[in-house]
Formats: sequence, structure tokens, C-alpha cells
Amino acid sequence: MTLDVANTSDLLDWLEHREIADAYVIVARASLRTTPRLAAHHIDKQPSLGAAALRVLSANVVVCAATLWPQAEARNALLRLASRAKAQTGHAPGFELPGGAAHYAASTVVSGASTPALARTQAAESVLRSARAYAEIEERIFQEITDDCRALETATQRATVLSRPLWEAAPPPPAARDWSALQQQLLDLKQHFEPWIAWYRDRLIGRETDGVLEAQLTSIHDQIGSQTTGRFNAKLARLIAAERRERPNEAAAPAGRLADTGRGRKDLGTLLGGADEETATRAAAVAPTVERAPAAERARSWLGGVAVEIYQEFRKHTVKSIALAIFAVCAAVVAQIAGVIDSLPGFGWLLGLPR
Repeated sequence: MTLDVANTSDLLDWLEHREIADAYVIVARASLRTTPRLAAHHIDKQPSLGAAALRVLSANVVVCAATLWPQAEARNALLRLASRAKAQTGHAPGFELPGGAAHYAASTVVSGASTPALARTQAAESVLRSARAYAEIEERIFQEITDDCRALETATQRATVLSRPLWEAAPPPPAARDWSALQQQLLDLKQHFEPWIAWYRDRLIGRETDGVLEAQLTSIHDQIGSQTTGRFNAKLARLIAAERRERPNEAAAPAGRLADTGRGRKDLGTLLGGADEETATRAAAVAPTVERAPAAERARSWLGGVAVEIYQEFRKHTVKSIALAIFAVCAAVVAQIAGVIDSLPGFGWLLGLPR
């Protein structure tokens, strides 16, 4: 009988007879197809776009990592990452559907280790959010999910299914239009979204991943929310560049074979903190390649970044533009003073600046 997944009930029936890891592949790809819906077509959504995009994209990466690398190798670390991703995507005002798809995708991984039945239900909920995000092409969404299920039934490795193009043919017009808009909007934010755009584009067309963004994100994922989106993305970009400089002549490992290569296991396992000695060795190898800014520069960057984000939050409101301009100038002055204080021995702690 030919498999046909026309709704979430059909999906639940199919998942009932499959290993729970298959659900990770389904929700990862469904959530990725929904991601372009983050495109802010309304002006009131634009100020929070950067934070929402970071949380949704990072959650998608964590779910992909759970597929690319077997949980048995770093079970606890992956569960911690998925738990954080679940919490971070639980509330995304203005972006409820792509946020919800990512939230339930992460929930699937969290529940998969202990409660498979609940994980399957959450997988169906993630897929439902994806279908609702593009209600005008819901039938096409479920056709793609049917193709994913069929591919999983014949594939020898789940990672090969994850690395297939997101859409069997060309992306449907609504998704293509949203992705084009989202790329430009993220670039316009000037918050260093270039690595994320490149990563998503590779998933869209089915290009094999080298696993670097996945591994480096997992090493700093807990810092999301503790610093501005721009600073987090800038740090991630530096780590990715440093990692790729370490092995410039090494060919990118195909996504379909990452789970079988020592390199793939070591990258994720060590950076997740799953292996004690290797973790310390890996951290020591990567850390020197990332230059640390002087104290004064960090102080200015931190306070200046706060000022810029507040300015962007209200930049569309002309009535407040003059007051915000004055605020930005004052914040810059305060940042300069704070930088001087922070550079004095023993005084930086007074500001509580991030080190």
C-alpha cells in the first residue's frame, strides 16, 4: 500500500511503528519549511524579528543535531540544549506559527528520550503548526512530509534524508517570497545573520553540511538571551571562522556520513561537553583563535549595543526620534565612561559587565 500522509492523524499512525529518531527528521524538516514565515510583513513585527529569528533558527539547528549525531553519544547535553530551545521558542509574539513549529520540534527531542508516545504527539503538533503557517499550500506541505516518510523507509541513514532539498521541486511561491524577504530583513538588521542565512540556504537546496555551525552553536547555545542578538551572532561567526581555519584543507563532511565519521562525533561530542578530557582539549584549541576585546571596548560595545537595540525598537515612531537620538548620545557617553572604569584594576565588577 502506498504511503500517504494527508494529515497529522496519518502521521501519528506512521510514527507509531517507527523509531522516535524518525520523528526528529520529520519535525526538523517541517519546521525548516516554516522558518521563512518569520518574514516581518508588518511594521510592528520588525523590531523583534532578530530575537525571534535567532531563537527559531537555533532551535531548528538543535533538532537537526539530534538527527545528525546519535543521542547515545551526548544524550544529556542534547536534552539540555533541546530544553533551552523549547523554552526560548515558547512565546514569540507576532511569530507564533514558525515559533510554535520550532517549539514543538524541540519538545519532540526532549520527550523522545523518556516518553516516546508524548514525543510523537508533539511531533504531530509541530507539523500542524507548519501546515497552518502556509495554509494556502497545506496540501503541498503534507506531500513533502509524505516524501520524507517514504525516504526514511528506504534510507540507511537518517542524516541523508535530513540533507535532501526541503522542497521536492521549486519552493512554492509563498515560501519563496517569504524567504527572499526574510533574507533581506535579517541583513538590514545588521546583527550578523550571515552564517544563519548561509546555513538555511544550504538546507533549502540540499547542500551537505560540514557540521561546523551545528557544533559551534551547541557550545554557546546557553548564551542566547544573556546578550544582544548582534553580539551573540558575531561571536558565533568568529567561532565558525576559527574552526574552519583550523582545517582549511579538510573537505566538508557530507551530512549523510557525519554520524559515521570520527570527526563528526568528536566535533559534537566534545563541544557539547559529553567527553571530559576531549572537551578541555577542544576548548583549549578553539579559545586562542578568538580574540578577546579590551575591557573598554567591551564596555562600549555592551552599553552601545543596548542603546542601538532600544533605538531600533522605536525607530519607526517619529515622535520619539529626537528623544531617542539624545538617549543614544547619552548612552554612548556613559559607555565611554564605563569603559574607563572597567579598565581600572578592581573596578570593572562595579558595572557588572559581561567578561
